[in-house]
Amino acid sequence: EVAKVLELMTISNKMEAAMEAGVDENVSDEDAAQKSMQYLLFSYTTTDDSGESQTLSDDEKEALKTTAQAFDDRLKGGEDMETVASAAGLTAQTATFDSESTSPDKDLIAAADALTNAGDVTDIIETENGIYIAKLTSLLDREATDSKKESIVSERKQEQYDSLLKQWKKDTKIKEEKKVWKKISFEEQGVTIKTSDTSDTSDSQN
Repeated sequence: EVAKVLELMTISNKMEAAMEAGVDENVSDEDAAQKSMQYLLFSYTTTDDSGESQTLSDDEKEALKTTAQAFDDRLKGGEDMETVASAAGLTAQTATFDSESTSPDKDLIAAADALTNAGDVTDIIETENGIYIAKLTSLLDREATDSKKESIVSERKQEQYDSLLKQWKKDTKIKEEKKVWKKISFEEQGVTIKTSDTSDTSDSQN
């Protein structure tokens, strides 16, 4: 059985390249373009001395909004984000993205993606987790864009591979040996089939 598994794995490995052959590996900068940004998060959650998380009250959130707006005004006035953030005990984060990105926050991505020039700063962005401010640092991040190109090519290869498998399976006659399946005992393999809460309790007691 081990020899057979190794044989099938070897065949699969050798077939993969042939099955993925012919895929278009040309991806333009436009199709894979990734932008980059710096951003700040004024979180609605704080951690006390005991390590417990606390959610800000509505009044505290309003005060934080005022603080965030002051930061936003300073950044739009041309001050450096890292310098402004450091002076307030905050850390400027970086991220690369495109219009389909959802991390770190979809509303943040949408606002940053709407900026047209490197150096532009968003308005404050209120979300469930806190308030974001973003500064667009590049309309085309070279490293992230090249990585995205590789990802797109990999996706194309996987789609072609899966499509071939699906077609081959459709073209292959598969006979189900029902009598053989009836002889298989999952119980001997240590597999428990859960059917209801009642049976789960019974199984655990046994």
